Amino acid sequence: MIHYGDNNSKNAMIFLHGYHQSACDARNKLKETINTNELTRYSMVIYFPNRSWFSYKNENSFEYDNDDLCKTRTYLHKMIQQMELKFKKIFLSGYSQGACTAIDAAFTYTKTIPILSISGFPLQDYMNKNNTIFATHGKRDKCIRLVDVRQKYKKYNNVLLVLSEADHWGFWHIKTFQLFFKDFIEKELIR
Repeated sequence: MIHYGDNNSKNAMIFLHGYHQSACDARNKLKETINTNELTRYSMVIYFPNRSWFSYKNENSFEYDNDDLCKTRTYLHKMIQQMELKFKKIFLSGYSQGACTAIDAAFTYTKTIPILSISGFPLQDYMNKNNTIFATHGKRDKCIRLVDVRQKYKKYNNVLLVLSEADHWGFWHIKTFQLFFKDFIEKELIR
């Protein structure tokens, strides 16, 4: 696990990287998106060293191994429980498969946790429909199609979906995404 930030901060953001990425990849993507000083001044950011959160039975259809997902969910829930002893607010965020995992962990947790989803979607039809999801997705995303994402998010109450002209991998340098991400940090992490 890689983490950085102010150990005395009152809030924490857990960022889950995409499929076949590393914790270093995730850290570098965030550094491209937002000034690291902004992020670390107000929060502790944590990344994980594994390359995937769950395996796929069929990568083309996003059919996933539920046992893998449940193991990851259990691990994240235990980590969040420990973090709640130290931090006032905890946020789950992620990119692609990491975003799907963050949504899963938040919607299956006993308390409400805000989520920042970058190119992700709810994997299941969760009973809890009230978590807040700040989502951004690319109109040109051929990996996870926008029409499918809209259909998945339609079932939930508190979703803010911001679209960009990006494809699945091109978010990080787009100014509107950077402003969206900065706005999320300022409104949710700094408060």
